[in-house]
Amino acid sequence: MTQRFANHRELRSILDVIRDSEATEEQLQRLETLVAEDRDARQYLVRQLHLQASLHWAAALAPSEVPVTRIAALPIFRALGTAASRVHWRSHHVRFFVAVALLTLMTWCGFYFLVSSTLQNRNEIAEQPNKTLLPVVAKLWQAVDARWANPEQTLTVGQTLKTGQRLELLEGLVEVKFASGARAIIKGPASFDIRTSNEGYLERGCLVARVPEEAVGFTLQTPHAKIVDLGTEFGATAKEEHGTQLAVLEGSVEVTIADGTEAPVKKYCVSAGASVNISAGQTVVTALDFQPRPYLEMLRTSRGFRELLSHFTFDADSNNRSTRECPVRLAGSLGGGKPSSDCRITHTAGDCVFGGGAVEFGAAPDFVDIPNCGFAHGRPWSVAFWAKMRSLGKEGMVIGQRNTTSHFIHLSNNPGRELRWRGDKNSQADFHFEMDTNWHHYVLIAHDADNDGKVNDLTLYRDGQTIGTVVDRSTGFLICEIGHAYDITLNLDFNGQIDEVWIFGRALGRNAVQALYRDNTPVAAEKGKQ
Repeated sequence: MTQRFANHRELRSILDVIRDSEATEEQLQRLETLVAEDRDARQYLVRQLHLQASLHWAAALAPSEVPVTRIAALPIFRALGTAASRVHWRSHHVRFFVAVALLTLMTWCGFYFLVSSTLQNRNEIAEQPNKTLLPVVAKLWQAVDARWANPEQTLTVGQTLKTGQRLELLEGLVEVKFASGARAIIKGPASFDIRTSNEGYLERGCLVARVPEEAVGFTLQTPHAKIVDLGTEFGATAKEEHGTQLAVLEGSVEVTIADGTEAPVKKYCVSAGASVNISAGQTVVTALDFQPRPYLEMLRTSRGFRELLSHFTFDADSNNRSTRECPVRLAGSLGGGKPSSDCRITHTAGDCVFGGGAVEFGAAPDFVDIPNCGFAHGRPWSVAFWAKMRSLGKEGMVIGQRNTTSHFIHLSNNPGRELRWRGDKNSQADFHFEMDTNWHHYVLIAHDADNDGKVNDLTLYRDGQTIGTVVDRSTGFLICEIGHAYDITLNLDFNGQIDEVWIFGRALGRNAVQALYRDNTPVAAEKGKQ
């Protein structure tokens, strides 16, 4: 292990003690030394201050979790303030980084106390002096088709997680990001406990841990073993009756068997490309054939669904709403609150592509009203959808924003601009192909196609194949409706069917585009860039 990794590990352990309890004088002195002498340690301290304050800020925004104690009274801020005040100002580097840390601390303290006090008064939350405030140490980063054991305690993406909190996942995939930077991808059925900012407990289920440099030392406990990361990516499966299986994908890990006795602890080092099994009730580690496949599948799924903002399947028509459990749970309201017989979910064979349903638009100016989704110029994005025009003589706005002449994706039979996109500042891109009245799959991507370091190009795929690329455009784009855009008085609403609308906050690669076309999933079956 390099000295840099060792310093980060030591600093993180000190910060954990400071956050969770009172630090000793010796620990404060060691913190002072690390911060004063190590530039990387100063940068790490600033990042941790910002991250911890952000997590507590997020917790304060939830009325049901509003703490009633000033953040300034928390141990981490009292101790860090003391340590920072004693740093020798031996160089401008020390002064700069400690100043940034203190500025971050003061800013978040002010915001945190303001919001906490406001919400406390608004909701008349009584102070409970005997109630222990558990630290926020992680966040639910991603969820793919997740179904929780207790529907009344369903977790949502972005929700903060506290020490001791249990995740009971029946099916699907979730990703937890710890305050240390480590990430755990968990596949249901699974029971997983959040223990600290850099430790979790897997009672049952499958997990893949991805540990960056600053989180070296991430610890995974199971009923049968303790697995400590040494700079790695590894997968583990825990089954009560069979034990724990481990596969190291990158780097190495240290394994300690949990045998429940007071015998001297024996540690094993497992390196990349190796799989082992720790059997229940045994005190030895048994080598296995390397079995990475299930963990690589979990990683591909996590990468494929990364930055998924919404997915509208249009398979269900109860209460005029179509929903999907995905990283952001969104619903499309048919007709924007004014549904008519021309706008409906159709289940007729041939009128949908995947899932048994699609949204059908007729002659009336109807649309699907969705939560606003906006992309600033320079930010990558991807919009994918299936569309079938009822007649070549009918133009149709597929997606965009109503009551403006910008922000739309439009299909027509006009030569040279069968698909037209327009974004902010009236930036425009036209794409040519042969239009017909069959189902086709479209993916429009804002990215850096010409490798000039700027996200200012647009590429269109149709049925998994590249149609063309338009470069040097302002790529800002706003989306509010499906089936209508532009000036509503011109009656340019879509006439036909639309199915499986996906919106990503990233640029999809060719493999992911083709996977959406073939299988209606952004997870490519073959190995390759997503």
